[in-house]
Amino acid sequence: MSITNIIYANNPILIEVFPEGRNIRDAFYFTQITAALGIEHHLFLQKTENNNEDIVIEDSVIAKIKNAFTKFV
Repeated sequence: MSITNIIYANNPILIEVFPEGRNIRDAFYFTQITAALGIEHHLFLQKTENNNEDIVIEDSVIAKIKNAFTKFV
């Protein structure tokens, strides 16, 4: 996934759901970019369902994502 066009957004928020079994160092690339640009970034680690690193977004993760947006409602 690319976040290239995020620099053109007004007050963007990046919501990233990342497979927890993957090298944790990979999870922080977008974190470094968003921090440098002053963009709000929420990273949620989620367990994978198989060797393809497919992720099922559980209700608890959806609740956390919704919570990240409550200040805009």
